[in-house]
Amino acid sequence: MTATTTRPLPTARLLPPLPFLLLLLLTVLLYGCAVTVPAPTRPARPAPTEISPPAPAPPSTAPRPVKPRPGKVAQPTGPAGSLYLEAEAALRSGNPGRAEILIERALRIDPGNARYWHLLGRAKYDQGAYPQALQFFRKAESRIRGDRELAARNREYLQAAAARAGGQR
Repeated sequence: MTATTTRPLPTARLLPPLPFLLLLLLTVLLYGCAVTVPAPTRPARPAPTEISPPAPAPPSTAPRPVKPRPGKVAQPTGPAGSLYLEAEAALRSGNPGRAEILIERALRIDPGNARYWHLLGRAKYDQGAYPQALQFFRKAESRIRGDRELAARNREYLQAAAARAGGQR
């Protein structure tokens, strides 16, 4: 009998590197699945932009029933109060549309304030929307508590709006 030498099978050469390849494959897969979370950053603040006020509307042709009387009237305070003051200034400068927007915001904050309803009525009156102005003057009237000057002014506007709203229903 002759001695046969056994040659290693060709696959035997692949066996030692097989664990290495499996380890390498596992490492690559795990590295690919790893999630990195970026550090939290604050969002950049947008650059401040200047907002120009809208062009003033032409003055209303409707005459006002009364002019505000100077006196010591307690001015509203807080966020709604500042909106009221801005709306009043807009109305004085002949911009009832802007006054309406501002006073509606104030009314969302403080819906029980008679001054705010009165000013909204004045804005509608200056726009020629007399039926709506009449509604707002009535709301103001139902909420006035002890302010005689506001009550008198509101009554005058209410009567003027009622006279003008006659044909606008």
